[in-house]
Amino acid sequence: MEQTIRIAIDGMHCANCVANVEKHYRAMPSVVDVAVNLANNTGRVTFDPAQASVDDMLKVFDDLPFTAELIAEDAPLVDEKRRAKETAERKHDLKVFVVSAILTVIIFSIGMIPGWHMAVGHFIASDIFGSAATHVQAMFVGNILLLVLTLPVQFGCGLRFYKGAFDSLRSGSANMDVLVALGTTIAFIFSLWITFLPVITNNWSDAEVALAINEGMPYFETCAMLITFVLLGKILETRAKGATNQAIEALINLTPPTAQVHRGGAVVEIPLAQVVVGDSVLVGPGEKVAVDGEVIEGSTEVEESMLTGEALPVMKQPGDSVTGGTVNTTGAITVRALRVGSDSTLARIVRAVEDAQGSKAPVQRLADKIASVFVPCILGVSLITFCIWFFFVPPAGANTLLTQSLLPAIAVIVVACPCALGLATPTALMVGMGKGAQLGILIKDGEVLERLGKLDAAVFDKTGTITVGKPQVVLCSLTPENLRLAAALETKSEHPLARAVVEYAKARGLALPSPSSFQALVGEGVEGEVEGHQVKIGSSVFVDGASVGGFEFSDEAKPDAQQTIEELKQ
Repeated sequence: MEQTIRIAIDGMHCANCVANVEKHYRAMPSVVDVAVNLANNTGRVTFDPAQASVDDMLKVFDDLPFTAELIAEDAPLVDEKRRAKETAERKHDLKVFVVSAILTVIIFSIGMIPGWHMAVGHFIASDIFGSAATHVQAMFVGNILLLVLTLPVQFGCGLRFYKGAFDSLRSGSANMDVLVALGTTIAFIFSLWITFLPVITNNWSDAEVALAINEGMPYFETCAMLITFVLLGKILETRAKGATNQAIEALINLTPPTAQVHRGGAVVEIPLAQVVVGDSVLVGPGEKVAVDGEVIEGSTEVEESMLTGEALPVMKQPGDSVTGGTVNTTGAITVRALRVGSDSTLARIVRAVEDAQGSKAPVQRLADKIASVFVPCILGVSLITFCIWFFFVPPAGANTLLTQSLLPAIAVIVVACPCALGLATPTALMVGMGKGAQLGILIKDGEVLERLGKLDAAVFDKTGTITVGKPQVVLCSLTPENLRLAAALETKSEHPLARAVVEYAKARGLALPSPSSFQALVGEGVEGEVEGHQVKIGSSVFVDGASVGGFEFSDEAKPDAQQTIEELKQ
């Protein structure tokens, strides 16, 4: 018998991280299947418990640069501790980016705006070397200033990339951090060489040294800009991940945060998490049902569209079951709690959506295969690029051969960071499936979602799906007197068809008396007494006396229904 566990993983940055985790799991004979999701930093592992334990599944991370913890089956739908941690990380990342961006603007201004570099260099060099400071001395001082400003960006704001690269290489793989660290470090070392060329040659006045420095200008601003833009990408990536969870949270918020419970002879309001099986929960008109349970007192109509998609409310009486998250529309009821917490229907729906979001579409499996060899290939392409420019392309303009060859090679490394490769598909899957669940559409897995683009037929439930869910009477075969009696009885019902009958009668100026008795029968209709007349309204089977007429109803199509159908045809 197989066992499936869910784990929360911290420290993943790109598709290579995902591939690394999955590779280690697939190397275990006991593992049947594994799926790691970069968008929500979770993994789902199916294994044979006869060959390995849950602890064995977590020990995999002893050899990986990530940390992981088991997500318990009865874990709360919203992990407040993890949410607080993610919020703190987002704030820290934003602060690091702001510092990096400010320094980068200063570095870029001094290094790239014509005349600024030499002006600042001469201004400072005159205090160090005297008013007769040479051109080489001025350039050296300007470069030192850029170096001092770049150091906090390269090794402070960019420290995360060095740590990530070291951990990745130590585990036997190469991730995005390797590319960022390698590309910026090459540019930084080259800039150091250019900066300290006068010191290395011990020549502060030779025209050849000045020419060499001028031709091979340091690229400190390149290092700073690359790190700053990658940090910006990380912030946007985090926001994209946050968007994937909004639909799940919208599902969770379908249940109220508190419940009115009978305790010790009194009704008290307690947090929903404290409700236990067997509690008697009071649900008032217009309130959301807090738990899955059975009606033990009162009768009402419950709107269950979040569960069934059906816009029309369903009559509930003692003995009927209700589901947490549905809406009580009319009378007050008391519900005996039968399933709470992680056992509730809504919790199972949320878990089903999360499992579906964690599944992989065929296109994502292809992306994962590419990502597993992506970094080595990019490093190879970068080396080939350097060789082509160095051996086959003559220097152009003021560029030296080394400068001209290094820049394209660095560009290949940096622009190839495979963030999008690992995030695009899972983020799209999570947002799409989450939004679908929010609209009452549950998608089994990523493959199903991908195959939706090849559908050639779609079947809709009309009421409330392609219509607004507010039926109106379009034809009535009753006499005005019988219409008056029927509408009077329907005033006691909250059913959409009943409201349509009442509005139809009032629009014709009929005064509606109050019924002396009223009873609603689930799935059949309503009956009661109005001014001494016994009135029944419902299906032909329910009305067992002589039928005196009937109604025809119409439900207006939603404004976007036609457009939706036309787009589906395309």
